[in-house]
Amino acid sequence: MKRLPLLLVLLIACDPTMEEDADGGRSDAGRRDGGAPIDGALIYDAAVAMPDAAIPDGVPMFVATGKFGRVTTSCDDGRTWSFNRSDDDGASCEGIDCDHHPGSATGITYGDGYFFASFGWGDNPSRIFRSANGTDWDTVYDERGFSLAGIAWAGDRLVAGDPTPRYSLDADAASITFASAEWPDYDVPDGAWPNSRWIAYAPFESGRIALVAAAGDGSFSDTVISEDEGLTYQHPTSFPDTCTGHGPRMAYGNGVWVQTWSTTGAVCTSSDGGDTFTYVDLGEGGSSGAVFTGTEFVVYIGSNGHRSVDGITWSSFPVSVSVGAMAMNPATGTIIALDGNGWGRPYAMQRIYRSTDGETFELLGESAFSHSHPLTHLTFGYGSSSASCP
Repeated sequence: MKRLPLLLVLLIACDPTMEEDADGGRSDAGRRDGGAPIDGALIYDAAVAMPDAAIPDGVPMFVATGKFGRVTTSCDDGRTWSFNRSDDDGASCEGIDCDHHPGSATGITYGDGYFFASFGWGDNPSRIFRSANGTDWDTVYDERGFSLAGIAWAGDRLVAGDPTPRYSLDADAASITFASAEWPDYDVPDGAWPNSRWIAYAPFESGRIALVAAAGDGSFSDTVISEDEGLTYQHPTSFPDTCTGHGPRMAYGNGVWVQTWSTTGAVCTSSDGGDTFTYVDLGEGGSSGAVFTGTEFVVYIGSNGHRSVDGITWSSFPVSVSVGAMAMNPATGTIIALDGNGWGRPYAMQRIYRSTDGETFELLGESAFSHSHPLTHLTFGYGSSSASCP
């Protein structure tokens, strides 16, 4: 066994159905078909998900990011996507590696009135774009030296995964700076190549941050938890070795953290802020990751959706589309989902889905969005008004 420092977290809101290359990149090998049985309808209580008093000021909007620095925004509850930009609209992923690329999206988050989007994977500079309105984006970080493996807003700071986890206290400055955190080593099996995969924040007690590492072939994974706002990290006291796979994601609600793994169907749940985790098997297949609706968790694996209040007991229902990365408007219960068949498809086959009940998904029409570079990440937040989103 080799002793290596912990390599943490990638892909906030990234399309979790995508397999990981052996060197840590993402491919479209995890493709899925739709169809299957049902045991109940999924109903959202929007009033519980987001009471009126809790709705922030601003324009509600979904923001998606992808390859070649692509950003696209919807401010009508996901029906149409009026803003679209990229580093090079005339470029194409066909025939090139646009994954290990300076324009490859690695994370997206919303906090403190801003959207933050990170780009750059492989031996490329890491960039962070920031926007208050989802349409005007400033580059606030552009440095070589590490790949930002996902970003998350953690109460009062921006946190990022990397071989060294990092945190920033000046996320509203013209140029963001990061400080390094401390983290434990772990045992890596011979031949495994761990890499940063995911970062997540939970408002448990004074706040917890989870950072996840995994080998590119899915043979190894590890999770560490910070209880001090990202300054130091420790291993959970109990973490099943069955909590592994590809494309890890995490969601928090009802005092519970739910961690999902694509391909293996593993769901690992913690009710104590990440100190201990319990394993649940939902069956193999590409996973969308979970969202918390305000009353329950919902995750899509293969051709089935699953829902749970506590992350332990799940009921299932069929879905007729392949659900990839997704985000929810907590005020309306609307879910927007990217195509779960992977990003390495012809541009004309790009799909965005919309659902108001979490069970029936509508395919957006050809004119609803630009069929540009592949989309891999998605989030929801509230922005200031602009010409594209008045």
